Amino acid sequence: EKRQEPVVFATPGKGKQPLKQFSAFLEAHEGDPANIREAVFDMSPAFLSGVAEELPNPQVTVDRFH
Repeated sequence: EKRQEPVVFATPGKGKQPLKQFSAFLEAHEGDPANIREAVFDMSPAFLSGVAEELPNPQVTVDRFH
């Protein structure tokens, strides 16, 4: 049986802004950005910087094939 997970959050954009929006979304729904354990994205320096600012604890996985 194929397992499907729901999408929790989606937004258009590039750079740090989507990460700031995601962090604010979590907090508005009683979530904690510190609970995010993995972040997957391309090699964008802006995303990497945004993760460092908004999500303090994830392991970063680089998607080199998207």
